[in-house]
Amino acid sequence: DKTARGGFKRTKLDSYMAAELKENPQGPIGVVTVAGTIVDGKAPRGTAAGDSIAEAIEKGLRGGKIKALVVRIDSPGGSATASERIRQALLQAKAQRIPVVASMGNVAASGGYWVAS
Repeated sequence: DKTARGGFKRTKLDSYMAAELKENPQGPIGVVTVAGTIVDGKAPRGTAAGDSIAEAIEKGLRGGKIKALVVRIDSPGGSATASERIRQALLQAKAQRIPVVASMGNVAASGGYWVAS
């Protein structure tokens, strides 16, 4: 770690990769999309329903083959309960030492930001 101009700490990519990546980084990367208003319950694909998204994440984790998880967020927010349900599923991935990366689209406000946290 070094301090860059402006006072922000930085880590060189090579140093990060050497410290964080396992010997065999091969494997599938899960991608889950949280797009639109986040709502409670279940809904078909194309709707950001908390239970549906969380269950998809949990199903992917049960297989034990996912090496990383990308969460693509493009949401103005919505239900705090549904956002927390999704966040708890993501915490399960982190508990399994699976890297979780949040990718924000045009907007990640309120519940979208909550999920990213």
